[in-house]
Order: sequence, then C-alpha cells, then structure tokens
Amino acid sequence: MNQTVIAKHQVFICGSALRGQPDRANLGNAKFIHAVNTEPLYRLHAAENGWHPAIYQVD
Repeated sequence: MNQTVIAKHQVFICGSALRGQPDRANLGNAKFIHAVNTEPLYRLHAAENGWHPAIYQVD
C-alpha cells in the first residue's frame, strides 16, 4: 500500500529566510500565511552574534 503523508507545520521566520531575503529558498515550497507583530510589551532582536532571534520583555 502506497500512502503519501503531507506534514503541515506553522513556523515563525525571523531574519534571512524572510520573503525577499537570500535564505528564503531554504524553505522550499513553504507558503507564506501572514505577518505578525509582537505585543508592545516585548522586543524582538538579533542576539549576540546576530544569527539567532531573541525576545525580551520591556519594563
């Protein structure tokens, strides 16, 4: 019996894999769903070496 399994996952993308960026091709046929924003209570930025996203709460 041959079966095809299609896995669907929603992921958050930050950085060079965003639409129009150089690493976007690494996502293959991934479909863009929608843009989101963090709540005003949080800030999103590149951590330490600039390669990893980090989020922190502001006072």
